[in-house]
Parts: sequence; C-alpha cells; structure tokens
Amino acid sequence: MKGRRIATCWAMLAIAVLGMTAISGTSSAHLPMYSPGGSTMSTALKIPDANTSYGITAEFPSSTNRIQFYAFSVYAGQDLSFELDVPATSSLQDFAPVILLIGPGLHSPDSNTSRIIDEFSITLSSGDGATIYLYNGTENVRVFEPFTQTNLWVRQSGEVTLPSTGIYYLAVAVPQGWPHDATSGFGKYILAPGTVERFTLLDYMSIPIDWVKWHAFWGQSVLLLMVPTFLVVVIGVTGTWYYLKNRRPEMLESKPSVTRTGFYLGAVGAMLMVGSTVNQMALLFYYTRFSLETADYIELMLQVIGLVLGILAFRMVFGLMQPRSTARKVLSIALLVLIGFAALMVGAGWLVGPVLFACAGLTELLSANRTERRTDALER
Repeated sequence: MKGRRIATCWAMLAIAVLGMTAISGTSSAHLPMYSPGGSTMSTALKIPDANTSYGITAEFPSSTNRIQFYAFSVYAGQDLSFELDVPATSSLQDFAPVILLIGPGLHSPDSNTSRIIDEFSITLSSGDGATIYLYNGTENVRVFEPFTQTNLWVRQSGEVTLPSTGIYYLAVAVPQGWPHDATSGFGKYILAPGTVERFTLLDYMSIPIDWVKWHAFWGQSVLLLMVPTFLVVVIGVTGTWYYLKNRRPEMLESKPSVTRTGFYLGAVGAMLMVGSTVNQMALLFYYTRFSLETADYIELMLQVIGLVLGILAFRMVFGLMQPRSTARKVLSIALLVLIGFAALMVGAGWLVGPVLFACAGLTELLSANRTERRTDALER
C-alpha cells in the first residue's frame, strides 16, 4: 500500500511536469525589466537584444522629465516590434505618451515628428531619420495580463524593418499639455519591445517576485491581494494541528524532534503552495469575470498544476511521519526535492513554500542518518 502511494505521487508529479512542459511551449509573456530609460539619447537604457520580448515598467517622475530613451543595437534588415501599454486605472485613462523611433536610414521627420523633436531638443545625427507613433484615441482597448494579474490599456504598437546596421532609439514622451496622471507622479507605462520569448530557470523562479513588483508598481496593496493565501495557510495549518492533536496524537509524540520539525516546515510550505494557487485563481476569475481567453487558460492551467503540487506536497509531509525502509526514504527525499523544484517553476508558494518544503526533505535526510547511526551503534 505504501509503495503504491509513492508510485501515485511519482505519477502525479510526472503529469504536472509534462503539463508544465506543454504550457511553456505555448505561453506568452514578457521578460520583465524595471529600469526606466535615460532622459537623453546619450543616457538611454540599452536593451540587450532587440528580438527578445521585454516588459519594461517605467514612469515619468515629474512634469520636468517627460521623455525617456531606449537604445537597440541592430543589423540591417532586422525587424523591430514594440507596444506601449498603460495601467488600466482611472487616473491614467487619458494618458497616452507618444513613441519616437530614431535611427539611421529612417524617413525624414514629418511635421508632427519635427514638433516633438523640437520640443524635447533632440539632435539627430547625420543620416538619421525619425518616425512618430501616436495613439489613435478611438477607444481604450483593455486587456488582462494573466501572469501578473493586471489590467492594461493598449495604446500604440509598431513593427518596422530597420534599414541600416547601427544604434536605434525608442523614445517615450509626453508632449506639453497632454493628459497625464494627476494622482501620483506624472504617468506610468509599459514598453514591450521584441517578440521572442527567452526565459532562464532563474526567470521562472522569480515569477512571484515579479508579481509583487508589478502590483507594487501599480500602487496596489500586495498584502491585501494576498489575503486568500493567508486564509488558506491559517485554515490548513490549524486544521492539521487539530486533527493530529485529537485524532492522531501518536504521530508526533513518538517521533524524534528533527522529524517533527520537518513535518511542521513541510506542512506550512505545502499550505503556501496551495494558498498561492488559490490566490492567483481567485484574482484571475475576479479580473476576467470568468470570461477567459487563451492566455488566461494557460495561466489557469499553471495554477492547477501548482495546486496539484501543493496537495501532493501535503500528502508527502504526512508520509514523513510513517516508518519506512531506507530505500523508500531515499525515494521520498528525491520526490520532495522534485516537488519543490516543480513548484518553483510554476511560481507556487511565493518562493517561501518550496524552500520550507525542501527543508522538510533535509530534515528527513538528517532523521534517516540518525536512525542508521543508532542502528549501527546497537549492532556493535
């Protein structure tokens, strides 16, 4: 029976990993950046790769700093795509910065472009041209970004084949007299250049951190948004404590302190995994009003996988309290590590949950070593 339970856990983990692999091939997201562009072309923020899809969150700090530059090193014939979004808040409903594309081989500035160039005292080098991209103002296209659970208004976008090899600049600017944020600062925006998604292992593991940064950037209360997580952890841990105290007191009383410590750490870690996924699914349905699109379904599947991993983790935590052979302990420890790693990959547990769960695996290893040493001593 115990062997069958471990096999079931391995099967559930395999299904979760396969689901993560399938979703990762179809997901759509930007690599986050949090550095605003420089106020001049010489201090422009250098984007490492014009093809990589970035999501640059930035804001204009005041009315005296109303232009920010981003630099790209490209080759002739390379395509450059970009999009400008703003947070979907009432204070930014009319906020629509312009975008200037500046670089060698572009068309000479038209009247609108020249007006912006003159207002911000931009000096074009010999052979440089400039193109302006304006929001057409016909409607606010509102989209939901499921991976960070934020609502955005799409402003303008562009896709251009660059004619020359060299340095090109994207400038985001707010001309004098244009609408801006009247509540805090001058205005916030997201510049999303590039189309190719390149994510490292560290990028996947930092998803919870990016989630917190995005919502803090929008001025939202992160603690308030995480209330569902806190409720699940409190209810889950309290319910587990009550169950053990009244129904299975022998499970904890007969175990060494290192095993009990591992159980407590693992239980909290597992509840954080469950709580974070419930949290994200609740926000997803709240913002979308259950009207899901493709990217929303992908995010929902990621959270379902995280939920499965959290339930699996909780099941494994109770397994720590059961007597096992050395071989089964090794399998259990390996499974604990893999579950924690998979949870990191889908952002379950706000980073803390998988870490606590990994600590539970470490205590299981320490407990196993102590048991073996005690057995060897008795045999001698």
